[in-house]
Order: sequence, then C-alpha cells, then structure tokens
Amino acid sequence: MVDVEALAVTAVAAAIARCSHLSGRIDSNDKTPLTDGAIDLYKSPDRKKSSLVGRVPVQVKGRTTPKKIKLKAKSVGWPIDRDTLEFMRADGGGLYFYVPVSPEGNVRGIFYAALMPFKIRRLLESMPAEQKSLTVPMRRLPDDVADIERLVHVAFDGKKQMNPVSLNDVLPQLESLTVTTLTHISGSEPTILNLSDTDFTVVGKTKNGSEIPVDVDLAFYPEKQQQSVSAACGGVEFAAASVERIDDETSRIVLSAGLSIRARRVEDGLSTNIDLTRAGTLFEQFDDVTFFLAAAAGEPLVINGHELPPLPIAPADRGDLVKVRHLLAKMMAVIESFDLGRDLGRSIDVVPEEQQHLLMLHPALVGGKEVRVSTDGVGRLNLSIGPFQIVVLVFDGADADHRQIVDPFAPEQRSRLYFRQTSEDDDPLTVRRATLYESLTADDLGKTLNLHLDEIVEAYEMLEDRPVALGMANQTALNLLLAADKVTSAAHAAYLLRGASNLTAWLVREGDGDPIYSVNSWQVQHRLGTLDDEDRRSIRQERRRHRSDGALDPLAEACLAILLDERDELNSILDDLSEDDRAKLRSWPIWALRND
Repeated sequence: MVDVEALAVTAVAAAIARCSHLSGRIDSNDKTPLTDGAIDLYKSPDRKKSSLVGRVPVQVKGRTTPKKIKLKAKSVGWPIDRDTLEFMRADGGGLYFYVPVSPEGNVRGIFYAALMPFKIRRLLESMPAEQKSLTVPMRRLPDDVADIERLVHVAFDGKKQMNPVSLNDVLPQLESLTVTTLTHISGSEPTILNLSDTDFTVVGKTKNGSEIPVDVDLAFYPEKQQQSVSAACGGVEFAAASVERIDDETSRIVLSAGLSIRARRVEDGLSTNIDLTRAGTLFEQFDDVTFFLAAAAGEPLVINGHELPPLPIAPADRGDLVKVRHLLAKMMAVIESFDLGRDLGRSIDVVPEEQQHLLMLHPALVGGKEVRVSTDGVGRLNLSIGPFQIVVLVFDGADADHRQIVDPFAPEQRSRLYFRQTSEDDDPLTVRRATLYESLTADDLGKTLNLHLDEIVEAYEMLEDRPVALGMANQTALNLLLAADKVTSAAHAAYLLRGASNLTAWLVREGDGDPIYSVNSWQVQHRLGTLDDEDRRSIRQERRRHRSDGALDPLAEACLAILLDERDELNSILDDLSEDDRAKLRSWPIWALRND
C-alpha cells in the first residue's frame, strides 16, 4: 500500500531542503496533535544556532486522489476543520501543506496556505456558527528558492499577530510600516495586497521603537498605472494581468509576455485589439493562443469577474493559429508523458529548432506508432531540449522509410529492453543483465527528462540476480544525489531526490541490514530535511554496534560523523585517513553535507 503521508512529507521536505536559509524538521509519523513538525528560519546559509531567527509550525496533509491535477493549475481548494483553524490561530499560525498523490504513489503537486492569525480570524468570521470546516484556497508552492524562503519569513512574522490592531487606531503613533510579502511590489504596475488573495504581514514601528502587527489591506499604485486585473477567456485565466496607461485615450492590459489587449476610446465607443506574439515556454504559449482563439471565436472576456461583450476581432490567420495550438499541444503531451511535475514541466523552454524533436517523438511516445524518418541509423539517440536531453532508442521499422522510436526508461518497455554488461575481456561467463539506468552517468541523470523516477524501483526488481541489482540500484541512487546537488532548479532537484529516496528506501528493505544502504537512506533524508532525532539515535546505535565488532572502517565512520554533524570527530577521522581515502570521501555525495 502506498504510504501517502510519507510521500507528502518527502515532497515538502525536498522543496525546503533546497533553501539554504531553511531547515525542515518534518516527520510523517509525528504524534504531536495538529502539527507535523516545523521549519527553522536562519539569517545566514550556514544555519548555525547563532543565526536562528525562529521556527514556523507546519502541517502536511497527503491524500490519494484519482483526479489528475493539471500542470497549469495554480490553486486548489482543501477543507480545514474549525478546530484546526482555532488551534493554529491561538498558536500563532503556521504553514499548512496539501499534497495530492495518485493511487500509484505519484505526487501531483504541493499546495500551501499561509495561515497567519489575522487571516485565520477572517476565515473563522466567514463561517456560520454551525459550520465545522471551511474549504481554504491552497496555492501551488513556488519553484524559486527565494520565494519559498520569503513564504516562511511571512509565516514567521505572522506569529506576532495575536491581537488585531486597526491601522486607524495606531497611525498617529507610527513612524514607519514594514511589509513582508511574496508579491513583488512593482514600480511600474499596481500591487494589491489583500489577505484573502495574497500572503503578507504589516508591522508598524512606533516613535518609541515598539513594533505592532497591523491588520490592514494595502494597495500600491504607481503614478502612470491604473490597476491590476484578472482576465479570463476560453478556460484560460491570467490572474495578475497589469493595466498600462499609454496615453489619455489608450490603455493596454498585459496578460503575459506574448499577449496583450489594447483599448482606445473613439467617438462611437471603444476600439479594441489583441496583440499576440509567440513568447515564453510551450505551456505559456499554449495559454496565450487558446485565449486569443477563444476571444476571436466570440467567447466572452471576463475581467475581474465581470463578463464583457465579445471582442470585435477576426484574425486573418486563425487557421494558422489553430495549427500552432495543435502543435503546441503535441509537444506538451510529450513532456507531460514523463510525469515531471507541474513546476519542472512548465519551466522547460524549447527553442524553435528543438521543437521538431518533440513533434517527431509525439506519434512514437504518445501514440505508439512508427515514425517516418530519413535516417539510416538505429541505436541510442540523445535529443537536446535546452539544457536537458531526451534519450530514446531507434529500431528498424516495417519498411526502409519508418523507424520505431521508444522511451527506454518507460515502465512498459522494461520487459523487452535491458542493458548487458560484460567483463573487460568479454568473458561470456561474466555477462550480466542491467537496467538502462546503468548507461547514464551522474551528469546524464541530471539532464535527462524521461527518467520516470517514480517507477525506477521496478526496473531493479526485475533483475534476477538480487545482489547485483542491489549494487546497481545503490550506485544509481548515489548518482542521483550527485545530480541533485548540481542542478539549480528546486523543482528539478526535488524530482531527482524523489528518485533517490525511492531507491534507498527499497535498498533498506531488501538489503539484509547492510549499513551502507542505511547510510545512503539517511543522507537522502538529510537533504530532504526529514532526518529527525529518532534517525540520529539509530545512526549512533549503528556506529556503536559496528565499533564493538570491529567492522566499522574509517570511511564509514566519517560518513556517520557527517550525518551527525560532529565536526571535531570528522576532523579527527580525516587526520588519520590516507590522502587517497580523503580524496575518495570528497568524491562521494555525502561530502556535500558536511557543515564546515
């Protein structure tokens, strides 16, 4: 049975683990009522005790949902009971995470609500007395590390909001206001801060130096701007479109980098045009074209919830745009077939010359058909997609003009595709079956999109030689850790760590107590921020047990010292190691976890 809570905690912890100013202490088996742990916030990335700012309680809810969460879904609703809201308000608030998980165990996103006391008070006031729970909007957790850290900072500042204070009551005493928010306050477009829609805190500083949390909504209007609006048409919504005033008669609603609406006052009313250019990622372009075609087809335009008459536009190239949208949908389907997650999938930028790669792959990987190609080659083919690659295998087709193109890592291919390793002298007695993952280096793993890491364990379970399978799986887990440490995207790192977590958990179950597998599982947990006090006790017990039987070699002891953050002990061990052993230790993924 899928451990949904453990998967949810792992997903949240992976996102927190990428943040140098945060340290997560979250446990899927936490017995504390109404909380599942906390996130520590630090002033500096060294995360020393002296730089600890404070701690934010968190609650993580993982639930199995058969409904697929779309990549472009920015928010979902999740019911929170009144008792939880009242407790969190009295306790100073915190972060509430909802993680939907497929029946197969695939995480479908991380959504959050920053529940500060002022916001909770508004939520409770909106509930009738007999109502036991309230569906709260949950936003998708941002991919950017700085945004995640800012979110935790907002939640920490919210802990001071125990008693609501009106701005009007304290305004004469205030010298300044400090606003902490995830929302960028722009100097070129309006910024609206409302606790119902955005996460922020306002702290007023009095003339005598006291700080007072203030319950207030704010709006910032640059001189040349009017407002920020939401705009929707054809099932596509741009929630933060900006309105620019070009001149006294003309305004422009900027929906995205490639889509805007120009409106100009004329004698008989309003002249409106939509400007469309291809800009942004495939998913962003798809939204732009879908919006434009819907408007051109006469569907109503909804601005800030108000339905407007259809726009008088009739593009001459509508047929071409329909074709473009169809091609974009094909390319998106290829990326979505890899189950990368919304943030990573939507972030992939594909330049025009590389889009042909995705279009060529669509009939093969999505439709299961042979592809008409003009090449005589067969074998492995690496297709570049920006900084990434897609690895496929090409086989002969039904005739000379067609080829079979398959995703070698797709679960359905594992029974027919595998890798064979031999000794250097090609001794047939040493030939052994391996998975396709053994053909990839750590650098390859860090840039290959079609790894299907949520199903990676099954690839090793299929190998008949179990000791060989365990050794290979362990090396792949280490390579995934090396890759995760190098990538810059939090969403990408979380995806790689999820694969490493799946493998190390399986190795611990199947490895007959081999301490190496436990060490590697612990270092995955360390990166995810889920290594708790119980785990540290287990590490110490492991060290005592192997010391007593004399089976603990110095390198293994150094690894345990790193996991326990015992710097003096580690330095002592390093002094006794040979130069070769020190070099070996520095090459291992666990070396990145040391705290200098």
